[in-house]
Order: sequence, then C-alpha cells, then structure tokens
Amino acid sequence: MERAALPASFSDLLRIPLRQPGKTLAGAERPLWPATVLAACTAAGGDVAIGRKVAAAVEIFMASLDVFDEIEDGDHSPTAEAAGAARALNAATALLLLAQQALLQLPSDHVPAGRVLQMARVLTEAGLTATGGQHRDLAAEGDRALSPEGALETARLKAGALAAGACRLGALVGTADPELLDLYHAWGHHYGTAAQLANDLHDAENVERKTDAERQKGTLPLLYARQGGEGAPATGLAAGGALHFTWVILEIERQKCTDILGQLAARGQEITALRHLLGKTE
Repeated sequence: MERAALPASFSDLLRIPLRQPGKTLAGAERPLWPATVLAACTAAGGDVAIGRKVAAAVEIFMASLDVFDEIEDGDHSPTAEAAGAARALNAATALLLLAQQALLQLPSDHVPAGRVLQMARVLTEAGLTATGGQHRDLAAEGDRALSPEGALETARLKAGALAAGACRLGALVGTADPELLDLYHAWGHHYGTAAQLANDLHDAENVERKTDAERQKGTLPLLYARQGGEGAPATGLAAGGALHFTWVILEIERQKCTDILGQLAARGQEITALRHLLGKTE
C-alpha cells in the first residue's frame, strides 16, 4: 500500500478487511489463504521468502472478494459500515489491483518474468471462475428446482477454484512441472470445496448474522433441507438429514485430498504441511 502512494485514509480503509478474524493482520495463528499457499510452496521445495510474498498477494486478493461478497449477499460488512457501500466497493477494487501489483513486483526478487506472468494468470483465472460461481449462487436464491449436484458445482466454482489457484500459486514458487502443478491444483480444488461446504453449514445455522436461510440461498445444506420439507434451518438441518448429507459429501472431498497427497508423496514432494492443513498428523 505504501508503494502505491494512496491517501492515508484510504490505506486505513483497505486494512479493515485484512484485519477481520482469521486474517493475517488480525494475528490469526494459521490464516487460511496464506497457509494454503505456504503449504504448497513448502511441499514443492520453494523459497519460503518468496512464498510469503505470494501468500500476501493471495491474502489481499481474497480480502477484496470478501468485501464484494458481503455487499452482494447483504451480510454485515465492517468495511461498508466504516465508509458506506460505495467506498467499500472502491476499496475492494483497489485490493484486487494491489494483489496483482504484489505479484508483478516479484521479478525484483529474481523470480523469472515468465513465472511471474504464469502466477498472475493463475490468480486471474481463479478469480474469474469464482465470479462465475458467485453468479450461480446469487441466481439460485429461492430456486427449488436446483439439484444437489448443482449446489455442489457452485461450491466447486467458488472456494474450490480459489483454493486450487492458491495451491497452484504456492507450488509455482518451487516447481514448473505441469503434472505436479495439476496435482496441487486438484488438491486445492477438493480442499476448497470441503471448506466451502463447512462454511455453508455454519452460515445456514448462524441465522442471526447470516442471511443465507432468509434469502433461501442454494447452498447444499439449505437446498437439501428445503427439498426435504424441513422446518427452520436452525432446527431442521440435523433432524431432516441435511447436516449428515452435507458432512458425507464434505468427507468425500477430504478423502480425495488424502488420495492426492499419496500421489504427491510418490513424486518426492514434502507433504507434511499439506497434511497438517487437512487436519491429518499421522
């Protein structure tokens, strides 16, 4: 932000989404997005110093999407609360650009220009795919004809695509092997999908702070609950099977992650950090 020579008041606004719970500037012990990048970087044998800079770019990029998502979903937005929706949207746009700027400065750390261009492309493509998923998510509100498969595909297009991009970016710090990069991408895709399903469950039950149930969003647990004729989500998710159904799908995604870890290990990758990220310590 300092290099961009932005007004001090604007820089302060940009830091708000970066200081939310779970973010690096909030002092989170293992912030999700940087941890994903660094786990892949370490596994691929990359320079951790460079990996941290890539992780910072991804954290900034995801913070921008958080602001957009809050406003689009009508949820509580600390950034909009501080400055209004218009300035919050402008701040989110600036964060998107700062993330790309952070990657484009990597040649000064002796990262080959071709590799930097590849990283920028990966981040852009992940974001574009996620916006397609967000479009599907917004368009599916109240759509009782949406299938569980359709709801799962939306989860894959949103967090699945973003985590796949973050994992591939981390791996790019250490390798240019296309087959390895595809494995890291696939691991992130399943990991992100599982994380999205867990988040959807949390939001479906957190009716006081989230609007998912009120707006009849097409997330997997809410869709299953509505199609099963269940009552209020807070009481109906467990009683009607939506909770169990969603957790089964979530665990299938996690098992796919475990399978890919075996393939990465067979290719000589140091998968310990990825195993810890998945919650496995054996």
